[in-house]
Amino acid sequence: MGTGEQNKQLFEPWQMEAFVGSNVEYYEGKWGNSSGNSGSNWAGFFTGLIWAVYRKMYLEAVIVWVIVVVLSYILQADWPVWIGGIIFGFGGNEAYRWKLERIVKKSQGLEREEQEALLKQKGGTNPILAAIVVGLIFLPLFL
Repeated sequence: MGTGEQNKQLFEPWQMEAFVGSNVEYYEGKWGNSSGNSGSNWAGFFTGLIWAVYRKMYLEAVIVWVIVVVLSYILQADWPVWIGGIIFGFGGNEAYRWKLERIVKKSQGLEREEQEALLKQKGGTNPILAAIVVGLIFLPLFL
């Protein structure tokens, strides 16, 4: 059984649509392929932590941010800032799918309407917080 077939058993199309919100077709293509590879995510690669925050992957963003800060401090170098882009560029789609699977598992036993509300709340996008993160990143340039 290929990974694409397994994905269809882990969550229903309506669950995916409720969770992803905008751009659901992109993720259907990535998560529905039978190669077992969710592929790369160019937005995740070029924007890193901003993409993760935009997609409400707050825990993942914080973990990667801590890794970047610690490595930058230990190595006294700037290059670790690229780690976020590399991680979310090549593993972001998979991490996003794992988040969907965790929420679907948590919401088992709920009525469909309640489950759909939870998926919409935990998924989708947060452009306002992503814009705030962008502002915080560029703020030092103006001080």
